[in-house]
Amino acid sequence: MNREHAPLRRLWLVLGILVVLVQAVGFYTPSSGDGTLPLPPHGDKVLHAGSFLLATAFALLARLPWVPVIVFMLGHAIVSELIQGLFMESRSGEAADAVADVLGIGFGAFAARWLARSPPERREPGVTPSE
Repeated sequence: MNREHAPLRRLWLVLGILVVLVQAVGFYTPSSGDGTLPLPPHGDKVLHAGSFLLATAFALLARLPWVPVIVFMLGHAIVSELIQGLFMESRSGEAADAVADVLGIGFGAFAARWLARSPPERREPGVTPSE
């Protein structure tokens, strides 16, 4: 690991862990059913996709291995819906939530790849690399 990038990678890792912890609280806290968090229609799907986007992107920007990150996030998405549907009376597991989670994982991987790419070489205006 390049030492000059180590603090930034640690920051991405800490942010990723925080997002997963917030997800756990949100997914596994019993719902009061009173609409405590007022959301527009399908707003919960946006929250699902956004949280998985952030968790995935932060983990990948921290330079964790791609395959284990994606497998973990997919497992987390599926297991969280199964737990909500099978074991929590005040919650329901929804296939649409799992789809939103998977979309978030995909967009998070894309965002991490885009953000981590090397910046283009700095060139003088009008000068091509072959000159």
